[in-house]
Amino acid sequence: MKAFTRTIPLMGTNISLYIEGTDAEELAEEAVNMLIRYEQVFSANSQQSQLALLKKEAASHPLRVDKELYDLIKIGKEHSLNKDSFLNIAIGPLIKLWRIGFREAHVPEDTEIKAVLELLNPEHIQLDDELQTVHLFKKGMEIDLGAIAKGYFADQVMSFFKKNGAASAMVDMGGNVLVHGDSPTGSSHWKVGIQNPFLPRGNAAALVSIREQSVVTSGIYERVLEKKGGQYHHIFNSGTRLSNRK
Repeated sequence: MKAFTRTIPLMGTNISLYIEGTDAEELAEEAVNMLIRYEQVFSANSQQSQLALLKKEAASHPLRVDKELYDLIKIGKEHSLNKDSFLNIAIGPLIKLWRIGFREAHVPEDTEIKAVLELLNPEHIQLDDELQTVHLFKKGMEIDLGAIAKGYFADQVMSFFKKNGAASAMVDMGGNVLVHGDSPTGSSHWKVGIQNPFLPRGNAAALVSIREQSVVTSGIYERVLEKKGGQYHHIFNSGTRLSNRK
């Protein structure tokens, strides 16, 4: 069997694909096409994506979307409504207000924050399974799938690899690693490094051994806004303003 590795810059990170099996290179190229299409549909920063069209039009009328986007919004809403969950896919207006990670990032006034909090209720996302439409009850609402989209993409790509006979595979979407089969070293388990936030990239704080599993991390040390003696990161709480660290 042949092994093939492909790395592409996409979705604001470097995505790495590894596959061992018959037609490994062709499967990797097809997976790249899948990911490019996902970015076109799911991108929160493109004005032409279906997700962008939702924030433009879905408050005035229900909008039909592709099945993958509809399914992920449905999954996200279900988890957002769980009282024990920290996920809220309706948090888009708060993220847009801060713009952490972008050139125009700033610390909003308390009045600005309070003004958008009423737009963050996931119950106000109405879904129609039969018509596959999404309707946002309030103008200004925005769906943000950043917390779950890459995991969904990795699952879809890995499912594609398995259906096409991959003996082993890895999908690394930058902080989101999913593996299948034996590692390239011949071991039955894969070793995934967790970046040490206090050392240069490539220095691991720990190694996690996994098989047929994923490892997902999100740090507060790379996308940071420093203002007025405070540091603000990109992990939000929809009930408050934002996590703050000194």
